[in-house]
Amino acid sequence: LSETTEELSLANARVADRENVLATATSERTALSRAMEQNAALKDQLTHLQNALAISKQANEEADAELAELRSKTNEEKQIVAHVSDSNQQAAPSFVLCDDEKKRLESALEIERKIASDAHLKIALLETEIADLRLKSVS
Repeated sequence: LSETTEELSLANARVADRENVLATATSERTALSRAMEQNAALKDQLTHLQNALAISKQANEEADAELAELRSKTNEEKQIVAHVSDSNQQAAPSFVLCDDEKKRLESALEIERKIASDAHLKIALLETEIADLRLKSVS
């Protein structure tokens, strides 16, 4: 009888150990499942951030190209305006623009300045978006 009692006690201890192992395995399985869900969500978020960053980089490159083109045009127009000013100051000017032509050039210069200003604003907005995306990716 004591042998049977001892075997029963050992069997109960093994059952308790197995229940503990099962509970631990279930808990770890739940934790692993949560971790995998979080990992999938983070991968998705990373993909979205990378896409947004690529779009921002492309827009920034386009804005830089526009800005370079505008600077080139502005320099050309500045040279024309300087030439016109020099011509007007000379005693016998070799190149004189009529008032309409001068107004047209000044108007074109003003338009180019506005476009350059808009490009600067666009670049600033894109840089702000990139900074926001970096902050979101960190948190």
